[in-house]
Amino acid sequence: MDSHILAYLAGAMDADGYFTIKKSTYHQRTLSDTINANYSAQVGLRQVTPQVPYLLKETFGGCVAVSKPNEPNRRMLYQFQATDRPASLLSELLLPYLRIKRRQAELLVELQQTKQRAMLQPSHWFEREFPRWQEMELITTEEAAKMLGYAPGNSIYQAIMQGVLLALPDEKSGFGPRKPRIPKLLVERLCQLPRAKDGRLRLQATEITHWRERLHAEIKELNKVGTGSIGKDTE
Repeated sequence: MDSHILAYLAGAMDADGYFTIKKSTYHQRTLSDTINANYSAQVGLRQVTPQVPYLLKETFGGCVAVSKPNEPNRRMLYQFQATDRPASLLSELLLPYLRIKRRQAELLVELQQTKQRAMLQPSHWFEREFPRWQEMELITTEEAAKMLGYAPGNSIYQAIMQGVLLALPDEKSGFGPRKPRIPKLLVERLCQLPRAKDGRLRLQATEITHWRERLHAEIKELNKVGTGSIGKDTE
């Protein structure tokens, strides 16, 4: 991507744009189908000429809304806005050129990192906390399935394949008993997680929730002192 265009757009975002993290508690408050708020990256820019808003849309995605003036002698207002991946992409690519709102862009890039699939699994954080988990007390797949309330069959193996559970390689032992291969403490922690209405575990790690809340609080404070956001960042 042309570095001159990126530098030009970064200057426009520094002057007339905003970077924020929107926190939504809608599903918590109205549907009761989640225990965690939703955090989404959001960027935008308002100008009375269309060139920069449409260039931002062409470069990163998002949308442009046009507002007609409510009073005589007022000009039309062009508002560019992007959320989630396009907002994170914009933040990442403009980051080297930003001066005033650089920290806000860094926080949006970091928010996107929290949405990587591996980060969402409690097993990822368990392994970081206990890098030598192989030496801990281990249990068999059958014992783990019973503790978690999994139905007999492939459920426990799917959990291992999907990264929900850590497990040692499955060494065949003929017709003898299964060898312990899953850390018992991890299973006990999973058992403490809340469940959805259909009985499935809600697997988002608490570390992710705390991480996102910290990012939201920091960018909210930065924008409060006049270096960023327009509109509300919570609904």
